[in-house]
Amino acid sequence: MDKKAHKLMAEHAMGKVKDLLAKEYLSEKEELTLIHHAHSARMHYGYSSEGNEDEESLQNIKKADDMIVESYTRLGLEDAALWYGKRLI
Repeated sequence: MDKKAHKLMAEHAMGKVKDLLAKEYLSEKEELTLIHHAHSARMHYGYSSEGNEDEESLQNIKKADDMIVESYTRLGLEDAALWYGKRLI
């Protein structure tokens, strides 16, 4: 998969995360989907920016990392959010 395709996949996953976070209630299936898409966005942004550490790439990765923390927090998984967040420092 080329970098452009990875970026498109990341943007799609981020959109799904934003949609799910905007909902008042999430089913168990949606909760799992939220975590999967948050991590997927981060992974694809990472692949799309390999060897290219421009400002946009760094901002996309940070945005995805923040979404992972926010997703865990939304689900009441503060320990997981803290564990992940500590690795970003």
